[in-house]
Amino acid sequence: FATTTMAAPLVLGPHIYAPLLQRFATDRTDYVALREIASYNRINTLAAIASAQRGWLGACFSCAETLTAIYADSSLFRSEGRDVVALSKGHAAAMQYACLVGAGILPQEELTRYELPDGPQAHTDRQTPGIAINTGSLGQTLSKSIGLALARPDSIVHVVIGDGELQEGQNWEALMAWAKMGLTNIVAVIDCNGIQTDSCVNDIMPNPDLPAALAGFGFNVVSVEHGNSVADIHTALVAARQALKPTVILATTFKGAGVSFMAARVVPARGYSWHGQVPNAQQYHDAVEELGANVTSQPAVDAIRAWLSSPIAPVGAAVSTPAALSTGQAFGAFIVALGKTNAAVRVIDADLEKSCNLTPFAAALPDQFIELGAAEQNMVSIAGGLALAGLLPICNTYANFYRRSAEQIYVNATENTPVVYAGHYAGLCYATDGKTHQATGDIALFRSIPGVIVVYPGWSDEVAEILTWYYGTHQTRPLYIRLHRTPAVFKAVCYPGPFRFGHGVWVHAGDCPFAVVTAGPHMIGASCAASSAQEAGRRPAVVAVSSHTDISSDFVKELAVKHRAIVVIEELYVAGGLYEALVHALIAVPSAPPIIGHVAVTGMTFSTRERTGLYAHYGLDPASLTAYLQGVAWPAC
Repeated sequence: FATTTMAAPLVLGPHIYAPLLQRFATDRTDYVALREIASYNRINTLAAIASAQRGWLGACFSCAETLTAIYADSSLFRSEGRDVVALSKGHAAAMQYACLVGAGILPQEELTRYELPDGPQAHTDRQTPGIAINTGSLGQTLSKSIGLALARPDSIVHVVIGDGELQEGQNWEALMAWAKMGLTNIVAVIDCNGIQTDSCVNDIMPNPDLPAALAGFGFNVVSVEHGNSVADIHTALVAARQALKPTVILATTFKGAGVSFMAARVVPARGYSWHGQVPNAQQYHDAVEELGANVTSQPAVDAIRAWLSSPIAPVGAAVSTPAALSTGQAFGAFIVALGKTNAAVRVIDADLEKSCNLTPFAAALPDQFIELGAAEQNMVSIAGGLALAGLLPICNTYANFYRRSAEQIYVNATENTPVVYAGHYAGLCYATDGKTHQATGDIALFRSIPGVIVVYPGWSDEVAEILTWYYGTHQTRPLYIRLHRTPAVFKAVCYPGPFRFGHGVWVHAGDCPFAVVTAGPHMIGASCAASSAQEAGRRPAVVAVSSHTDISSDFVKELAVKHRAIVVIEELYVAGGLYEALVHALIAVPSAPPIIGHVAVTGMTFSTRERTGLYAHYGLDPASLTAYLQGVAWPAC
């Protein structure tokens, strides 16, 4: 932990759950037993998140009673084709894993393997026993639940949705379809904890009368005023399963419910701290102590007391050293200056203001900042309208989330307007959050749309130069700029500059007539390290290419003069990235050197706790690239 050390995380095994589950199976109104099980699930959720040092306690704890009641009330989740629990609000994955441990479906050891490559993933994933649907991308699970319910009419599909998540338009398409089909074997619970990320849902994108909106579709709406009461939520679930028409349960809950210093429903803007915060050792101890006060079953009491008796030993505060800016941070700083000098700039966000480094802009220029909540398609099309009116919109979301708005981006491109798409948290350094959040195909997506300028800066200083060039030359074509959350994770390489659109820069001279062509802060550093590790006379030059469209023939001719063969190394999926951009440029120049090697991402990504773990897996870390270059059959000189 960051500030203190203590015993290993506390995990309560299924043998501790079993007596209470049996009590509840015998008496379905024994809510004392069910409340205690909810405390167990919170304790085990804490164990998972403390082990990974990553997770979302607020989202997990708000739906603890809902998931506890669903799992305790059914014995059918073991069998394929029977009842299903689909967690649309994927941030609550650790809570679902805790419930699966209590039910004896997931081995208890798996909780402390949360976010390991072969452990339970950051967002629920079908590789984990008991998980039916991959989640993490918001708004899609209700549609999948309809498909499951149609295919399995004898099963019940329980789906838990977040209230902020309703901003994704696909939810409303699914609701219309569900109501039309009249499916009564879906039980949907909307977890109305009132907070998305760190701000109130009503401040981001209010829905002033959600019950009336749902009733207007034809749903039976059951409002549960105390959604963190197991008695009230269980009663609603039983009624929903027996209803003769499609039913939606609206559970009013507290984000972080169950632990006093985490629980909230109303906060000032950016004021909730327990969305993604991980407790330090003292906070973890205090949370378990508070949850343990609700526990009476002797095996659980003994386990909790023993764990709480472990000493909490303070350690010296870590010495912080100034870190280089990531390209994402540099982008956030530049747009503030840009907005202050150009009143036409509009920065648009899809519920990721803090992650995308937009808070300084929002605070300094609130009239030029537009928050649209979790609604990427809407964001992109609104940006298109702003551009048609002569403004300069800048869209912001995680690079991977632009996939859901591909058609809207394409239509904007047909209008030839200067919309900027900033793809944040790109690449493999976003190690923890799994395949739905890690972008390796974003450049391929944007390169496939005619007219889009695609750039991938390798240095924080280059970000300002790229955007200054773009706005200074009054481009009318849209721009995609790929950004990382972290500075170079391997070797920092000084920026040689300046940026020239369509050209590359030589960042490592080498000592032979061959070159590695690469892009992005992490691969530039890794490639330079790998080249330096080669024996004398076999050290290729390293050339960084930030332009992934419109590669200049002059630059290709310069490559031809300096180099006899090329290897491409990229932190992108094997298809559609720098390799293909370079091939198209090379074939237009008869004297161009051949590409004789290519290292890139293959297959789906996954969660890992190690920032460099994905790089090593795909052979993109310095050690792997050193070995790769040693094996390259360079042409004879």
